[in-house]
Amino acid sequence: MKQVHLIPALEDNYIFCLQNGAEAVIVDPGDARPVLRFLQEQALTLSGILITHHHHDHIDGVPDLLSEFPAPVWIPAADQGRFEFGGTPLQEGDVLSLAGFQFQIWELPGHTLDHIAYIENSQKWIFSGDVLFGFGCGCLFEGTYEQAFTSLQRFRQLPPETKIYCTHEYTMANLKFLASLATTPLEEQKTKDLTKQMQTLLEQNGSTVPLHLKEQLEANPFLKTTSVPNFQTLRIKRNNF
Repeated sequence: MKQVHLIPALEDNYIFCLQNGAEAVIVDPGDARPVLRFLQEQALTLSGILITHHHHDHIDGVPDLLSEFPAPVWIPAADQGRFEFGGTPLQEGDVLSLAGFQFQIWELPGHTLDHIAYIENSQKWIFSGDVLFGFGCGCLFEGTYEQAFTSLQRFRQLPPETKIYCTHEYTMANLKFLASLATTPLEEQKTKDLTKQMQTLLEQNGSTVPLHLKEQLEANPFLKTTSVPNFQTLRIKRNNF
């Protein structure tokens, strides 16, 4: 059975373990310790490591994992020099087969210039790093507003039942911002209902991830923007919130 396990790490990160039988694929290990514990507890063998972008909270666990498991690593092709541990570069349109999974690669610049996502179409999963969060999106550290807007719009190409595995638990903070945007009693009530729903999910499961694309398309203000200027205005407003 193919499944995804969430491994909490650092302050608010998620590391993902994709399991297929006794094989494991790890996505964005910012810390090796919880991953090594999980692999040992579940008696899993590390078959590979997938990296979405170069930020330290997504890669710092790689060297220690490799010292225990000499597994292959895949990295964004756009900025290979930032990955001291090396790896096989991936770019737009590549397809990676690993441990019974098949990943389609998207380049999604904006948060960083090298950012990629891994899409498992048969499972309707996307591992999108820091591009999209629950009712929010990633800050722009390197890319332009146009790049970030275009990257977010690509999510509309996916089936609405797609599960989005983002790497930070920012949902509740983003809902506070969403509430500040409400201009009618109906919008206020919808945001209150969403907040209650997500709080219950967080209390029951310890996480609001995976996100459901259909819900994000309906309520995430950054996915609902229709132009780069509108997106830029909204992103700046969120930065200052």
